[in-house]
This record gives sequence, C-alpha cells and structure tokens, in this order.
Amino acid sequence: MASFRKLPKLNLFMRKEFWISRGMLIALMALAFLLLAGQAPVRKLDESFYRLAATYGPTPRVSKDVVVVKMDPRSRSEWGNHLPRQVLMDAIKKLQDNRVAVIGLMADLQGQQEGLAQKRLQAIEDLKLEKALAKRNGQLSRRYESRLKALKSALDSDQLLLKELKRGNRTIAVYTSLPRHGESAANINKSERLSGVKQGDALRATLPGWLLGNELPQINLLALPDEQYRDSVSLGMYEPNSAQQSLVYEHKGQYYPSFALRVAASYMRVRPNRVELLGDRGINLASHTIRTDDRFRVYPAYYPNGVTSIGIKSLLDGKVRSSSLRNKIVLLESDFTVPGITLPNGRQVSAVEAQAQLISSLLNKDLYAMPFVSRLIQWGGLLLVALYLWLFLPRVSIRTAFWLTSGIVVAAVVAEWSLLVLSKTWLPLAVPAAMLLLGYLLLSGRQFRRYWTFMVRAQTGANEAYRRLGQVQSQQGSLDEAFSSLRNCQASETVLETLYDLGMAYERKRQYNKASAVFAYIQEHEFNYRDVKERIKRMQEMENAAARGMTQGPAATMIISGGGMQNPQLGRYEVESMLGQGAMGTVYLAKDPAIGRQVAIKTIALNAEFEASEIEEAKMRFYREAEAAGRLNHPNIVTVYDVGEEEDLAYIAMDYLPGVNLSVYTKPDHLLPIDTVLSIAEQVADALDYGHQHKVIHRDIKPGNIIYEPKSGKVSVTDFGIASLTDSSKTRTGTILGTPSYMSPEQIAGKRVDGRSDMFSLAVMVYQLLCGRLPFEGDSLAALMFKITNEKHQSIKRVRPELPACISTILNKAMQKEVDKRFASTGQMAKELHKCREQA
Repeated sequence: MASFRKLPKLNLFMRKEFWISRGMLIALMALAFLLLAGQAPVRKLDESFYRLAATYGPTPRVSKDVVVVKMDPRSRSEWGNHLPRQVLMDAIKKLQDNRVAVIGLMADLQGQQEGLAQKRLQAIEDLKLEKALAKRNGQLSRRYESRLKALKSALDSDQLLLKELKRGNRTIAVYTSLPRHGESAANINKSERLSGVKQGDALRATLPGWLLGNELPQINLLALPDEQYRDSVSLGMYEPNSAQQSLVYEHKGQYYPSFALRVAASYMRVRPNRVELLGDRGINLASHTIRTDDRFRVYPAYYPNGVTSIGIKSLLDGKVRSSSLRNKIVLLESDFTVPGITLPNGRQVSAVEAQAQLISSLLNKDLYAMPFVSRLIQWGGLLLVALYLWLFLPRVSIRTAFWLTSGIVVAAVVAEWSLLVLSKTWLPLAVPAAMLLLGYLLLSGRQFRRYWTFMVRAQTGANEAYRRLGQVQSQQGSLDEAFSSLRNCQASETVLETLYDLGMAYERKRQYNKASAVFAYIQEHEFNYRDVKERIKRMQEMENAAARGMTQGPAATMIISGGGMQNPQLGRYEVESMLGQGAMGTVYLAKDPAIGRQVAIKTIALNAEFEASEIEEAKMRFYREAEAAGRLNHPNIVTVYDVGEEEDLAYIAMDYLPGVNLSVYTKPDHLLPIDTVLSIAEQVADALDYGHQHKVIHRDIKPGNIIYEPKSGKVSVTDFGIASLTDSSKTRTGTILGTPSYMSPEQIAGKRVDGRSDMFSLAVMVYQLLCGRLPFEGDSLAALMFKITNEKHQSIKRVRPELPACISTILNKAMQKEVDKRFASTGQMAKELHKCREQA
C-alpha cells in the first residue's frame, strides 16, 4: 500500500469550531482523570506496578528479629480454632520466661471467658454440698468455703492472664475497628495517641481530601479490650479483611497507631507520644524514619519465604530453644478464624503472618516509597498530556503521532518500573500514560479515517497497474521485482492468484525461502487460500532438507520432492527426476520444453565446492571446458547441448542415453564377458584419444562415467572436462577431483597431467571389470594413495589365470608409475586392445 509519507498534508483541523470542541473534550477528560486519580479502579493502574515489583523485583531478606507463634494443626486439634485464655496465659508466661522483647498479641479480650475447671467448680456449688456439710459441722463448712474461694481464684483464667500481662510492658493487645458495634474512640487513653503531625503537612491542611485521594482511615466504632486489660497493654489498630497497610488512623483530629507501628515502636523503645508524623516525609521513630505516602501508608517489599514460625503446642511443650526467642518480637495468634490476606505478590497468608512481614519490612526499611511530591508529578503529567493532545497532536501526521505517543507511553511505563526496582521509589505515571493513550485513540479516529479514505482512493487507481507490472516482471523472470510490485496492490482475488503463480515460480527456481514468504503473504490476507498452508510447510521442509544436503555433498544440489510440489527448473529445462550422482555433481533427467526433448543435466554446486575468491575463476574454467566438450563429436562421447548457471548451480545439458553405467558390472558375481569388456575398453580408449587430440582431458575415468547399452553394445563417455575446474586436487569441501581408486600417480601428486593419466584410469577400470576388484586397495585414503604412487599392482593373471596374456601385458604397460613407460596415447592402447580381442 501507499506509504503515509507520500500522502499530501491535509489541513483538516484549522477551523475555530474544531479547536473549541477539541479543547472542551480534553478539558473534561483531564478533569475526570484528576478526580479519579486517587480512586479505584484508576488507582489500580499504578498499584499494578507495585504488585509486579513485589512479585518480580529484588528479593529482600526477612528480619530474624520477628517470630510468629501460630495455631498449627496440632494446636487446633487440641483446643479448636479459639485459644482458651488459660492456654494463652501459659503461652505468654512461656514467652516472658524466654525474655522476648515484644509480644504482639492478636486476641479477643472482650468479655469473661470461663474455662473447663471453672464450670466444674460452679457445678460443685450448684450441688449445695456446703449446706449439707454445714448441718454436720459448721467449722468444716467455713473451711470448705475458704478453700473453694482460693481454688476459684487460682482457676480464674482472666485474672491469671491479667496478672501475666502485668509482669512487663512488652505486650501489645490489638483492638479492631468494626462497622456496626463497639465503643467510641473517646474511650482510648490519651497516652495511646501519637504526637500528631509536627511539620510538612501544610498542603494536606489546605487541600480537600477528595483531591488527594483517600484520606486517613477513620476510627468510627471500636472493639476495645475489657477495661480491666487496658492498663496492662498497649493498643494498636488492626482492620480484618483489609490488605491496606496504613500505619496511622484518625479520629476527630487525633492520630492513633496501627498494630504494626505499635509493635515496631515498642521494639525500638519509642513511646507513642515520641512518634512523630512528618507529613510529606513519613513517620519518625526516634532516629528511624519510615517512608510513607501522603496518607501514611507503606508499601512493603514482601518476603517470598515468609517469617520464622513455630507452633503454640511446640512452645508449651518446651521444644523451642530459648535462644530463638530471646530479645525478639513474637506475634502470638490466638484466633484461627481471623480471615487471611492476599499479599501483593500473590501469596495467601494468615493475618498474623501478614503483620509479621509488615513489621519486618518496617524494621529493615524494605519499603517502596511514594513521596508526597509524586502527587504533584501526577497532576503535572496530566496537564502536560492535555497540552500535548490539544496543541501538538493535530499538527503532525498519523505515523508521527502514533510513534511519538507510543514512545511516551512506553517511556512512562519503563520509568515507573525502573524507579520501583532500582531505587524503590514509586512515582505514579501510569494514570497520565493512560490518559495519553485514551486521548490519542479518541482524537485520532477522525483524522485516521480521513487519511484511510484518501489512501483507498489513491490505491484503487494504481492497484491494477501494479498487478499487471508484477505479472509482466514474473513472466520475464524478475521474480523479486514482481513480488515488490504485487505487494503494492490490494489483496483482491486476482492479485492473490498472481501472487500464487509467483510463489510457484519461486518454487520451481528452488528459492524455497522466497516461495514461503510469498505464500505467507497470501495467507496474511486470506488464511485458507488454496493450499498455501501445506505449501508453506513443505517449503520449510525443503529448505531444511536443502541445508542438510549441502553439508552432505553434491548429492543435494537439488531436491525432487513430488507430492504436489513443483519440480525444479534450470534455465528453460524442467527437471523431472534424479538419474545418479558423482563426486562433483548430480545428474537429473529433464525436459526441454522448446523442442520436447529429454536431456540429462549435470549440476555442480560451485558455491559449495570453491572458496569465494575462486568461484569466478572456476566459472570461467567450467564454461571453457564445457565449450570444449561441446565441440567434441564422437559416437562414444555424450553430446553436450547447453551450459549455464542459475543461483548457486552450474549445469550442463547433454544427450540423454538409454542404458546403465558400468558400476553395476564391477562385482565378482556380475561380471561381463571378457570380449565385451575388451570391446568397451577399446571404444572408451578411442573416445579418449579423440578428446585428447582436441585438447580435452577427462580426468575422471571410472565405471560410473561410462554409459553402456547392453543390446547394442555401445558405450558413451560422460563428464568430459568436468574434473578440470581447478588446478589443485581438492575443492574447498575437501572433495578430491577425480575418484581416488582410479587416479594416476601424477594426478595424486598434483602434477600437470595429459592424456596418459586417463590411460592409467582406464586400465584400472578394465582391471576391475575383468576380475571384480581394484588393483590398488587400502584401509585408508592415505594408504590407497601410497600404493598407487609407490607399489606395483598384483598381476591380473594371478587373480584370474584364464585371461589371455595380452590383457595382462596391456594393463601392466598402461599402469606404469612413470608416464613415459606407458603407451604413447590412448589411440595406441585402443589398437592393442583390438589385437587382443582378435587373439582371444
């Protein structure tokens, strides 16, 4: 499609009415975000960053000074979900004896709780045994009454608990704010109040609470402990079913501490009236400053592994070491029915463990801080976003507006996340970013529709021209240019059909990755178009197979797949099947559509066989040798019709001859008659002599390069000149030019060769055809090459004594190590073979 850059700038927003309506919309949007910035669900946008930081941010280490004594399964099986005050007293006594620093008690201390012993004593009284004893002995009755009173006092759990609480000032009891019943905050002792705001709260005093967001949690009705306990404990606020971590609660201008703040202050030996609320800087506990937001809330970095916890049963049984409790904060759970809390990191924990983690964060200062100035930053961000949407957005193109807006949104998100993780500072930038994104979507809709209409109109006229251009380019073989042209078209049925034909053309050219790209492009516009899904899968398989094949040698120059795939095409030749493969290439059966003739095509992967610096020279030598071979006109030499190069392959198109190569006749149990072998050798020698006279040396005579037609007895030599592509004996892949077992000594040594090298190879081939084994064999390539260059072959008469002596004489002379001791030419060798045939 046409690019946005090529479209003319449209002055769509220059009317006064537009600016008035647009400014009004932006002003209303900014006001709405300003009012809702501190309210749910808008506030949850920023809180989601805190939850992510608590879950995936750096993991802090929990304080070892906080321990939880909880109601484990053993405790609940013995006492149920509510701990009796007798047991609670025993647990507190145990903790006092272990010299803990502070006991945080989360217990219901309202009303009198009767234990089992008290109920039994009451039953004794009900039996009026005292009256019965009084009738018998008045003195005994008074003694019974005295003992009964003492026993009741000893078993009064409330009095015992109160006595244990008075042993020290290190125990804290919690009272809970409730919505429907309880007592007024006026009943709290003045000593329980905090010192109030000392400094930095001027802005809070002048701005309304709805503009700041949520105000401090208000104390309305309370569930206070019974009056008998209030002088023996310190009080701290706790709200059940609330994950909000407020450290301060307010009632009629007075401030009261939360349970966690009270515990932390007691542990630091800071009295309530010495706790300073610093307004915009947090809370000061002596020299320990806790960073909070403008509502005295904290955002702890919760601990994934939790705090140290022990069971109440284990504590009472004395199974806990005193060293693990001494001088530590112990939070004691007495009511298992208190609802648990889901932490921001997703963990579900009990109320007492949540408070323990919060206290540990306060002591370690593992807190994410939202400073008071962050509210000003949020307001300033909303103002800047409003100005951006009103003044800047209409003056830029859709493309510029999109990328710039996206960049600002991403930058705000990254900045908020980075500050949270790196410095634990929380600046609420998500709300301005949300307003920017929403404003962009609302205000750019009309402009985008105008541009889109313009683009469609402009594209309609050019669509058909681009399609026709792509079709012509494809027919001319400029496939890449055709694809580029067709991508400028709308995806109509006609365009998709043209693209499909283009993908088939790429497929025939073996450019599987490009064919896959074309089919994938079609699938983007019409997912189930024809068989593109299956073709994409096959293209990927073919590409992978081709890659594996190139690592395995020349056998993978092309892949003939079948199964609905388009066969490869080389030049004008349509490849049909593979005929065979050799050391440096693969032979395929192909069809010349111009004249309907079948040809054999020899392919060579030059890029895979030669270094980059040698490829051009190799191409020139290839064409030169192919041209020389094409001029050869001999009945025993395969005719060369054409030579060319396409992509990574060089190819030679030659006459397709019926018959098989001589490799099938080299096995001892499948040898040809002696006369036939001699006739074949004579024809090959005569063909080689013809080639040598025309300055063409074969260099790779072997059974695989000789085509034999059994019915007529005719042989044809193939691959003339192919092995002479380089002057060295090896290609980049290590492929030896020529088959080692048939190479002459001078060819192995890398010396300059002439026709007598082909004579040596022919003699080796004749030796193998007559006796089914090679004259030179070795366990390794090095051993084989050593024998060829240094050792005399075994006489063929010893292997096959019935052979005529003339055969042995010819082979021995043709396989001499020294070139000058061989026949002067393969023509002379052909004459000797003819004489030997007549003698045999």
